Amino acid sequence: MEELEQEHQDREKQAKLLSRFLNIAPDVAPLKGRRLEEVLADEESIRVFIATLSGAEFVEIISGINGILRGKEKEEWAVDGKDVRLSGFTEESFPPKFEDKLELLTKAFEGAQKMNLEKRSIEDIAILLSASVNEVHPYNDANGRTSRLLYTLLTKGFNAETKSALEDILGESGREHLDVNPATAHFPIENLMLKEAGYLDRDTNVMPEQNKFKISNFWNEKGTKNLNFSSEVSEELKKEFLELLGRSFNDDGVKMALYKYAMSQPDISMYIKEFPNFNHVSLDKLCPTLTPTDIEKIIADYWQIKKLQVEKFIDTVVNPDKPEYQIETGDFRGSIFDYLKTQIKR
Repeated sequence: MEELEQEHQDREKQAKLLSRFLNIAPDVAPLKGRRLEEVLADEESIRVFIATLSGAEFVEIISGINGILRGKEKEEWAVDGKDVRLSGFTEESFPPKFEDKLELLTKAFEGAQKMNLEKRSIEDIAILLSASVNEVHPYNDANGRTSRLLYTLLTKGFNAETKSALEDILGESGREHLDVNPATAHFPIENLMLKEAGYLDRDTNVMPEQNKFKISNFWNEKGTKNLNFSSEVSEELKKEFLELLGRSFNDDGVKMALYKYAMSQPDISMYIKEFPNFNHVSLDKLCPTLTPTDIEKIIADYWQIKKLQVEKFIDTVVNPDKPEYQIETGDFRGSIFDYLKTQIKR
């Protein structure tokens, strides 16, 4: 109880500290000596700011905000989210590889600049940038608070209303006031990627022609901890691979990486466990045949898929009218991005 109270007090203190930080924003290099009230004075000012900022400067600004929220010294403000996991109420998810995070943040900002040129609404641009912070999770902590502040500054500017809202959106219950969560877009994006990989169409539960062995999943009899590997596979590599397999329940990226490897094999039938209407690849049969190079390739493909998932997310916001981004779910008919907007708490 005392720890929760201390965390609450720390967040309130950081919110007030951040308010003071924003008041001295002219000292932040990318703002070029201007006050936030000037930079974010109105829609035209915000559009000019987005158009003239570089991707590196955008990252510098949000890293400064994040650093202040975490009580870090200026020299420690940086993208540092190396081993971050996202724990929700029902599942755990995994952001992209640390080495890809800076590039993905830059791509998100380049997408925002494209939207700005096309005169898309400032709110749509704010959703892209703040949701991308949540999606990439570039920091070890305070990603959600950084995201909420970014959205608020872009949509409301920096004024008396914004300052009074800081403690609400940055406090312990900040998500109750604002939550630009990209999770709603995950299922349709993953489904699109599964179809593009020739694996499975979850909308119809039909397997594409490319999936000639009707593989629907990867299965093992006694749990991943009891899987056997070649003596050539080091304990360190085995541990990394088993950790990856442990994600497969909540992460379709693992299944796609395994499917890609399985389909590249000349005789995949030797790994198949047959069922009446579909088949599983038996990990009990597959893992002992894997060389270190095979495992490294599967892991590399997984991280490439995680990167592609974020790039797809960015593209669904930047180019929402593409035919492949149109979905039907319940009573909703429209783009993935429009569906995402209906789910944002704000």
